[in-house]
Amino acid sequence: MAAKSGRIESYQKSMKCLTRSNMAGATTAWLLSPKHSSRKLRLSSSILPPRASFLGLLIAVAILAFWAPRAGAAVVLDGGFETVTGITNGGYSLFTGSLGDGWTVTSGEILIERGTLDGIPHSGNQYAYLDGDFALNTLSQTFATTPGQQYIVSFWIADSDPNLFEATFAGQTLYNGPAPASGGGLPATFYVNDTFTVTATSTSSALTFSGQYTSGTGTVLDDVSVVAAPEPSVAILFGAPFLAATGLRSRRFRSKPSR
Repeated sequence: MAAKSGRIESYQKSMKCLTRSNMAGATTAWLLSPKHSSRKLRLSSSILPPRASFLGLLIAVAILAFWAPRAGAAVVLDGGFETVTGITNGGYSLFTGSLGDGWTVTSGEILIERGTLDGIPHSGNQYAYLDGDFALNTLSQTFATTPGQQYIVSFWIADSDPNLFEATFAGQTLYNGPAPASGGGLPATFYVNDTFTVTATSTSSALTFSGQYTSGTGTVLDDVSVVAAPEPSVAILFGAPFLAATGLRSRRFRSKPSR
């Protein structure tokens, strides 16, 4: 009888049952059909995991179920500004208050533009233009957070000139300085990705973006995201052994051709 794949240390044969155990301790059992012959056996296979491995698997599943909701849950609304309606292609809408999608203008003027205008979308069809007025313009969104929980804040910005740009989250300044300048004229196409890991200190936190126009196109913003960061200490302490048995910041650059 040809054995199935895997190293077999021992076979135990009886009148009605054939079992094998591998080096990891897992046992496979086959029930022999009453109508077997010396040439052909009809086998039904079932896996009988060792008690320790099975218990480890159950604990690992329980830990991951507890840990997963705390890692990767998006908390910001309409990070791509796509749900703002009523904007024709190549046009814009100017806001001095609520955008109706979770974002609010708290100072100056913010434009939501569609297609190619002061910039181009990083993805989708729309983006925010932070320099609608020749003053400091601020766009903000406040959402629920867990004190002590770390959050990963990411966004894409572009500008033709180094206009003033500022980003804050949970009362902490993420960036305050010149926007990334690609040079040249309209539109702004050279998007830069900023990513930050920030610890929330309150049950609600505000994410704000501010722009101050001085020259060129002004700063455009797209694809904002805020997600709860993983808790590696929990996974390493509890989950990793069982699975084995069974402020940071980075910038990425992306250049898009003019449309």
